[in-house]
Amino acid sequence: MAQREEAKKVAVLSDSFEDRKFYCILRNQVTKVNRLKKKKYFQKRIDDSGTDCKRMWNVLNEIMGKKSTCTSFVELNGVYLTKPIQIANYFNDYFVYKVSNFRETMKYTVDSNSNELIERCIMKDKLCSFEFHQVNVVQVEMLLRSLTVGGSVGTDNLDSRLLKLSAGHISKPICHIFNRCLIDGECPKLWKEGKIIPLPKDTKSTFCGPNSRPISILPILSKLLEKIVFKQVQDYFSNNDLTTMFQHAYRYGHSTCTAMTQMSDSWLTSIDNSMLVGTLLLDFSAAFDVIDHEILISKLISYGFTSSAIKWFKSYLSERSQRVYFNGALSCSKSLDCGVPQGSCLGPLLFSIFTNDMPYILSKATLTMFADDTTLYYAAPTCSELNQVLSCEISKLYNWIKTNKLVLNISKTMSIIFGSKYRLSDNPKINIQVNGQNIQQVKKVKLLGLWLDSTLSWSDHINTVVAKMGRAVAVVRKCAQFLNSQLFSRVVCTLVLCHLDYCSVVWSAASSSHLKKLQVAQNKAARLVLGCSSRTSVAEMHERLAWLMVKHRLSVNMLVYLHRIINIRTPKFFYDNIIYYSDMHLHYTRGANSRQISLPLPKSDSMKRTVFYRSIVFWNNLPVGVREIKGKTGFKKRLRLYLLSTS
Repeated sequence: MAQREEAKKVAVLSDSFEDRKFYCILRNQVTKVNRLKKKKYFQKRIDDSGTDCKRMWNVLNEIMGKKSTCTSFVELNGVYLTKPIQIANYFNDYFVYKVSNFRETMKYTVDSNSNELIERCIMKDKLCSFEFHQVNVVQVEMLLRSLTVGGSVGTDNLDSRLLKLSAGHISKPICHIFNRCLIDGECPKLWKEGKIIPLPKDTKSTFCGPNSRPISILPILSKLLEKIVFKQVQDYFSNNDLTTMFQHAYRYGHSTCTAMTQMSDSWLTSIDNSMLVGTLLLDFSAAFDVIDHEILISKLISYGFTSSAIKWFKSYLSERSQRVYFNGALSCSKSLDCGVPQGSCLGPLLFSIFTNDMPYILSKATLTMFADDTTLYYAAPTCSELNQVLSCEISKLYNWIKTNKLVLNISKTMSIIFGSKYRLSDNPKINIQVNGQNIQQVKKVKLLGLWLDSTLSWSDHINTVVAKMGRAVAVVRKCAQFLNSQLFSRVVCTLVLCHLDYCSVVWSAASSSHLKKLQVAQNKAARLVLGCSSRTSVAEMHERLAWLMVKHRLSVNMLVYLHRIINIRTPKFFYDNIIYYSDMHLHYTRGANSRQISLPLPKSDSMKRTVFYRSIVFWNNLPVGVREIKGKTGFKKRLRLYLLSTS
């Protein structure tokens, strides 16, 4: 570049054709080298991303010049705040006062026997208690070595890279600190201060308090201690079967997919019985932030936590504070007197424990939960019965919410009726009121990342998936010059085809015409990777890329899901309904000998669309040798080879 600049000066002064030609040669060389180096740089960045979608999207956005920019001012009632410290204090005041205003305006009732449900329904005939166990140096060293490098630091300014590099030397003293905390029932005050970074919800709107989302960063050592506590508390609830079967968050073998399976299978079974299913999607305001500490502690006592464990949790929850970080400035510290810590792994678990007794308040309807995403539903032959039962059940639930000092956002709570096209032809309505406010009834709604319509056709969700795949293909096409052939295929698999996997066991019940749209989208991605024309054979492209057709990819997801449930025997609502032919009789038959599973008897196609029915049909059609493989990796590999050979 220096030679280029010198040649440019000489060419301008001499006005010679030869000097001008020499300058152009150098200029072109610099441009070529810059492009080559930039390509190698971004190729390495993408390669280092592995299969991490978030990191890969960040790199691609950087290639396209879409790096996130930090706002340098905030407008407050016509006044512009420009100093970072002013803005930091403004956001800190907003976040703290938002929660305090919720608590001041909420209507709650005092119940002297609020934990009666826990004692009567969950802890009945269970002689168990929880207390902390000490950890050893090996466990602490493993936690330190598992730290992710490059994350933001908390208010203690301890960097994860430093802790990870020195894990072998500092694990012993840190282990001693952790054990003293658990034995003495104390959580260091320095570890109870959160560092809040405000991010805009909508980048196109004005950045202010209502249009901001607080991202909490806690000290790294406090998060490691929380992981230890999390594991011990989670094992206690799991081993003693204390967690309700309707909670799917923070449990081994459970996920949003199992939550959606439980609900969709129940809805389709009811539709198969010519029922209407009335469903309420509840929305809690600042659910994690308004948790009352006294109520939470009393619930932990009811679950059998010993006095030493209770002492630690009291210390962990009390005297917490937060400071907002903005453009290099830290606000003054504000104390927090309620809620579970955001940005922690223990906070969400405590929330699920707090709401663990909520489903037992109901007598007829069913409640399915994934953290604070709560869905209430009931099936009935008539709309009048739906109205009557759901009104009664939501009233009970609302009383529980008030007793436990939570806030139900009625304006964002929605209702929907599921049923067959015939039952929905007369446009049934449910009129549910909570605290004098009507709950809005909708035709389609988004739940746990899936779009649901009244007939559970999954058409809206598949259209959304196709649109996401199309946008991802467009981004990859723009960045194609920075990708070699190997990276090209991996980027497409990570950013485009990944949309075919989320909860696909549920929405793969859609009609073949809808699923065909996904195959068309995958074909476009294949042509992009291979540079093929529209006339190239689809089967040939998939063979060259070793990709499965969409229908086979969805079958793999379904069978891996069932294989996992059979082997870990979780979730129980699904596993307990699995009946092998060999368990039904003792005499020899082909089905009993090959460990085939008995199918339920459907009355209509609605039952055939359930995850339970479809997964068993796929399972029974597999060769015996594939079904008998125990390991997940080996099963998936053998299954993939089998489907490739049959396609």
